Amino acid sequence: MTTHSTGRRSRPSGARPRILRMRTLWFALAGLAVVVMLRRGTQTVTEGYQTASAVLRLEEELAELQQEHDELQWRLQFLRTPEGKRLEAARQLVLVRPDEHLLAPPHDDEAREAMSALGGDPSRARQPAEIVKRWARSPGTRPQAAEEP
Repeated sequence: MTTHSTGRRSRPSGARPRILRMRTLWFALAGLAVVVMLRRGTQTVTEGYQTASAVLRLEEELAELQQEHDELQWRLQFLRTPEGKRLEAARQLVLVRPDEHLLAPPHDDEAREAMSALGGDPSRARQPAEIVKRWARSPGTRPQAAEEP
């Protein structure tokens, strides 16, 4: 019987560095694949956040536009009433009934203060009839309008 060595097979001397280079290449390729996947994942997350931000901005704009639409619908309903037509005609054409008095607010600091005291809400500024009624009822040195029945 011949005795065989129980050790490893002998490899050529240049085989070990070649195996190390192959392993290094495979690890480099695997690392590159992981980096590419992470990059795409972060791009997807970033795009998701940008989309969510845009949606929130558009929802806020929609809410503002719906509020403006509701105010305009209310004003349109009011203008369809006889009182609304009368007040709009009085505002645009400076028309008054025979038993009414036209109040022309002075254009000075006192008038601006009185108008700003009525409220800073911009929707109020779009309702001239309400402003005129409040101004007519407000106490001060200005001539008072006749009380409404």
